[in-house]
Amino acid sequence: MKTKAAMAVLHINPLENFTFSTPSNWSKWKTRLERYRIASGLSTKTGNEQVNSLLYIMGEQAEDIFSSFGLSKTEQDDFDIVLKKFNDHFVKKNTIFECVQFNKRIQPNGESVNTFITALYTLAEYCEYGVLHNELIRDRIVVGIHDKNPSEKLQLDADLTLTKVIERVQLSKVVKEQQEKLIEKDSTSVNTILPNKPEKFLKQKPSSGARKQSVKPDFHRKNNENESQLPGKYRNPLKTLGKFKANIEYKGKSCTEEIYAISNLQTCLLGKPAIFSLGLGPNLNSICQISAADPKAKFPELFKGLGIMKGCYSIKLKPGAVPFAIASPRHVPIPLLKQTKTELERKVKEKVITPVLQPTKWCALVVIVPKSDGNVRICVDLVELNKKVMQELQPLSKAEYSLNLLAGAKIFSKLDVNSGFRQIPLDKKSSYLTTFITLFGRFRFQRLPFGISSAPEHFQRRMSQMLEGIPGTICHMDDILIWGSTQEEHDQRLTEVCKRLKNSGHITDGQGIHPDPFKIAATENYQPPTNKKELKQSVGIANYLARFVPNYSDILFPPTSTLSNKVTFVWEAPQEAAFQKLKKILSSDPVLMIFDPGKETSYHRCFIAWLGSYNLPKAS
Repeated sequence: MKTKAAMAVLHINPLENFTFSTPSNWSKWKTRLERYRIASGLSTKTGNEQVNSLLYIMGEQAEDIFSSFGLSKTEQDDFDIVLKKFNDHFVKKNTIFECVQFNKRIQPNGESVNTFITALYTLAEYCEYGVLHNELIRDRIVVGIHDKNPSEKLQLDADLTLTKVIERVQLSKVVKEQQEKLIEKDSTSVNTILPNKPEKFLKQKPSSGARKQSVKPDFHRKNNENESQLPGKYRNPLKTLGKFKANIEYKGKSCTEEIYAISNLQTCLLGKPAIFSLGLGPNLNSICQISAADPKAKFPELFKGLGIMKGCYSIKLKPGAVPFAIASPRHVPIPLLKQTKTELERKVKEKVITPVLQPTKWCALVVIVPKSDGNVRICVDLVELNKKVMQELQPLSKAEYSLNLLAGAKIFSKLDVNSGFRQIPLDKKSSYLTTFITLFGRFRFQRLPFGISSAPEHFQRRMSQMLEGIPGTICHMDDILIWGSTQEEHDQRLTEVCKRLKNSGHITDGQGIHPDPFKIAATENYQPPTNKKELKQSVGIANYLARFVPNYSDILFPPTSTLSNKVTFVWEAPQEAAFQKLKKILSSDPVLMIFDPGKETSYHRCFIAWLGSYNLPKAS
């Protein structure tokens, strides 16, 4: 007797193509590829067959990327080498960003416990937590679950493990669902209220910050809608007992609004919808300027360009600080390459950063963040440097304290410092500490970057010192608040603040550093001195502009030579001609080029009454 052997054939569905528009999903897709190779028997094929299968499965775009690898014939047939090249090509997850996403993850209302736990495992995969992987998932489950009853009980267990947490949370969910089935909920929907008692009026306090009308718990009735969600401060949900509709009247006007009953509310609040419906809101008929002190007209130089404060900032490192340097740049997605290069060129033109050609002990990576307007933001990862930076321990102003100083204030002005940190120049040594690497080369900051941990404290100290002694002013980082009880008092304080800011430095733009136009005006309007004291005052003003005048010492030698105690003061043709020449140079709007050690520099010597020398960079 003959028999036939039946063989079951396992049918494997083809793997879906890789989506190149989301390169961050490469790791997930690669895991599915490995399973497909084993299930389909592809892993037993030759290297050439596996490579060709990989390219075919990934899709047409993989061919162009594969060609850019520049592999030899032998390497093209090695599946492991080709797969590693693709691993290096696609963007790696930003660990810091993924950790933030993990720690922000909570279980929203309506999401199952299993879905929430699975999402945490997925997020933790890219966080590189290492040995803390299970512990951090455990903690996130405890504080992130929607039901706070099991959360509180779990926090009391000192020997809590991830396995215990998952078991108890799942069990708690099952028990709660069973209880809901056993206990019949009594929920009634009431559309109309017909009270038998006479109408009573309820007093409510207008609150422009309230989005809805609300009442205290004791006003809550059984005929409300049970399921109500109302966001409170910082979008945290308020504990509402229900809501109902009611008619609200005020001075002949009425409106019908939803009223929410909120637990622990002490005062009944009237929200913005009812405020404007009843005509209680502010009515602005026109906007007019009531101050004659227009700072833009009186101090135009403060509102153009990027300022630069006097004095360079030196980043202080902790004793024994070990340098940290990255040798290769982080990959930038191809669609963002053009915007990244444009942003780097813009910062170089503004003298915020400058290229670095020499070796440096410090070098950080950058993270390219797309902006809503189509441009990019270049964020330098200075985490390793910040670990070694010494803090200045400058106290930062608090809003609670500042608000207590506004008693009697009626007129306010607010000034915003344009790119505040970047108005503080770095000294050369500190500048090289901020070196970062990109696909377009290495760069270093010439101005104080936002990522330095000591930057906020140093900037706050400088601003506080600058405005010290001016009443009616508060400085919180780059925001300056000026107030007064009268218009005259406010205008006087605003003018004094602008004077301080004007005297704090120069003006910079793409061309370089410009002198203060008011200092130039003071020099141009000088009166010929009649004695040495007046001459010293004139020379003192001119010395402020010395760096903007070529051969400054040569030009002012005739006047300054009469300041010696060994000679008698004279003011004749040579002295007058020297000051006229100085005025002519300053009236041409001189621009001082920002020194760049990477450009060619010439060495000059001068012989006047003393021996001197200086370096002069050549303009491009």
